[in-house]
Amino acid sequence: MFAPRKIQQWLDKTDIHFDTHWGLFIGQLNGGLLHKHYLLQITVVIKDTFDITNAYGKQQAFEGCFINSDVIHQLNSNDLHLTIWVDPVRARRYTWLDAYQSEQIVALQPSLVKNLQQIFTAYRTRKTDRTTFLAALQTCLFDNADRGEQINPYEDDRIYKAIQHLEQHVDRVVSLREIAAFCFLSESRFLHLFKEKTNLNFRRYQLWNKLLKSLPYLQQHTITDTACTFGFTDSAHYSRTFKENFGVSPKILFRLK
Repeated sequence: MFAPRKIQQWLDKTDIHFDTHWGLFIGQLNGGLLHKHYLLQITVVIKDTFDITNAYGKQQAFEGCFINSDVIHQLNSNDLHLTIWVDPVRARRYTWLDAYQSEQIVALQPSLVKNLQQIFTAYRTRKTDRTTFLAALQTCLFDNADRGEQINPYEDDRIYKAIQHLEQHVDRVVSLREIAAFCFLSESRFLHLFKEKTNLNFRRYQLWNKLLKSLPYLQQHTITDTACTFGFTDSAHYSRTFKENFGVSPKILFRLK
């Protein structure tokens, strides 16, 4: 048994994790600004509900919800919440998206809410460690809901191969010239085709990759140093990009040191 004080300290813990195509944040956000990001978002709480405000100021209460790409929203939660962000390009492989892809902000299916709450509860009460927690989320959302590597969701082999190329070189920024040549397309034709087949701007997708690569570095360095190292104009540009994608300041990572 843990002493009550130690349990409370664990329950109040902020946590953050980023992988190649998804990430998570555990914490409490209340009174943040309206924002949007191209990432898909899933948020759940264990007790009570949380509020989501849309672009028109309308609030809805949820135990668990899905927010689509580029949808303006604001999250208010009095309890710790689990928010999962998913790269929408990679998410085309996952069958769970079928129920939500035409929605902007919608309640998660009860069975998915229950599964995520159970995984979240086990971690918050320290019945599972962090490695087990991340593996359980991976299995719940991705491993058991995968259409398979061989399925092409983009209806064009060139864009499918381009996405594979980007995933294989996530450790660096792939230039437009390189990716267009890889696809045997002109730069302008590639940009048009990428947007048409993925509904994403290629440069914005590349910016996400660059931002994702910077996160481990940011946990040990200043925002200014991180911005310079990863090719952002300045710290303000980096902070703005971070907030646009995650809805929180990059300073949140400093709490984890």
